[in-house]
Formats: sequence, C-alpha cells, structure tokens
Amino acid sequence: MSLSQGCAPIVDGSDSYSYEDNAKLKIDKVEIKNQKNYTCTLTFTLDGTVGSVSESIEAWVNENYSLTPQVRQPAGSTFSQLCQVFVPCVGNPSVDVLWSDQSDFLMETNPSERVYTSEKLTRSETVPVKGVWMERVLTISKLQEKDYNINYTCHASSARGKSQRYFTLLPTDPDMRLPIGMILGNVAVLFIVSVIIYYLFKVDIVLCFRRMFPVFYTNTDSDGKLYDAYVAYSQPNTEGFSNEVEAFVLHTLPEVLEKACGYKLFIAGRDCMPGMAIVDSVEENIQASRASSCSTPPPLS
Repeated sequence: MSLSQGCAPIVDGSDSYSYEDNAKLKIDKVEIKNQKNYTCTLTFTLDGTVGSVSESIEAWVNENYSLTPQVRQPAGSTFSQLCQVFVPCVGNPSVDVLWSDQSDFLMETNPSERVYTSEKLTRSETVPVKGVWMERVLTISKLQEKDYNINYTCHASSARGKSQRYFTLLPTDPDMRLPIGMILGNVAVLFIVSVIIYYLFKVDIVLCFRRMFPVFYTNTDSDGKLYDAYVAYSQPNTEGFSNEVEAFVLHTLPEVLEKACGYKLFIAGRDCMPGMAIVDSVEENIQASRASSCSTPPPLS
C-alpha cells in the first residue's frame, strides 16, 4: 500500500508527513499548501497477476482555527494601578500627572525597570461635560516585601490647583487552612493513639499513676483495720465450689491486688488460723477488713 500527494509519492517521515498503522496518513502543522488531492494505492497479486486499486480524496484546509486560550494578565506577581484624572475645560489644558511613593516621584517609564509608569495618555470628552481625561499607569513588575505598607500617590497639578489620591499595598493574609488542618489532624491521631494505648495498658497506667501520685489516694493506715478486703469463696467439697474460682482467688487476686497494688487481703481458707472456729474467724476478720467480697463460680453456659 502506498500514498501519494497529487502525483508525488509520500515517503514516511518526509517533511510533516508520517504513517500511522501503515495505512493512515498524518500531517503535522497543517498549512494551506496541504490542500491537495491524496491518493491511496493498494497493490496485490491474484493468481499470478499483479493488480492495484486506488482511491483519491480532496483535502480542504480552513484557515479559521481556535487554540487553547492563554491568560496574559495578571502575570505572576505583577501589579498595575491606573491614575485617572478629569479636567473640565475647552481646549488643551496644561496638567501634570505624576506618581510618587513615600520618598520621591516615580519618573521611570522604561518597562525594563521593576517599577515604572506609562506615558501620559489624553482623550477629550464633550458629553456630559466638556473636558479632557488624562491617564497614567503605575506598574510594579515584581512585587517585593519593601513595596507593602507604603502609600503610592497620584498627583494632578496645574495653574488652577492640585489634587491627589493614594493607595496602600497590603500583603495578603496567610492561608491558615493547611496549618490548622495539620494541627487538627495531629490532635485527632494523638487522641486515637491515646485511647488505644489506654485500653491496652490501662491496668499498668493506673498502677503507675498510683505509685507516682500517692497523695491522691486516702491513707487508711490509722483506721484500725488489718485488711483492705475480706475475700470469701466456696470451699472444696461444698456446693458451688469451682477450680476456676479457687485459682482466681488464690493466685490471680494476690498477684494483682497484693503484689502489684499493695492491698492487704484476708482470703478465707488461706489466712484462717488453724483450729479457729469458722464462724468466729469469719466474723472477726470481716470486722478487721475495710471491705468484703464473695467470689462465685462463673455461670453455666
């Protein structure tokens, strides 16, 4: 398969022509000169006979086009301000229109300078009042820190009098959304992490706090009690006895409350004096304890 422009074969890669998928012609940067006839020729062999078929199309190029719009103003940090003066008059008045900052008049009109003014432009007006409009533009091509918080004044003066107006460039308020968002995000993460740590280590945290700040806990050493709690549970060979409950009372409670927390427990069956009547032991040691607890086996499922 071959392609030709008019009677001239088109070579792949020549000028602005290229082939796509070996059969599609692509023209880069279309111009008026590309408005021609294009012929596609297919050569084939059938039963030993070589033949060909061709098809031509006529390409029309329209000069009207629209490309991507390009914003030219505002351009970066460039700042411009118009000074506009109206002089009621008939004829051509003699009026000076000048810009100044807080130190001196701005006389530079060369656009290559960072701060410059345009030439004075004048146009007449007859309706509704006869007079002349005068304009001069102040341009700061690249704003700097020193340009802020000072007064820029437009002066208009003639033999009849003077007039002036000024403006002040103020820096924009900083965008606090990102810092505030980061602070709130960090607070939320810290809160979630704190909650997770508390639920995982709350016993250790409480015990550590108790050791570090004993002043917050009531001193009960002077109340005459020997024990902080009296613990009773079903004894072996009695109704309701459970190996799980016995292990909890004799091992878990002492490990946590006595060794870790420093409580004093009286556990029935462990701390009873040999030969002492059970009823007397229970009554006497309950009276000597600040609290009492009865451990029961877990409910049957």
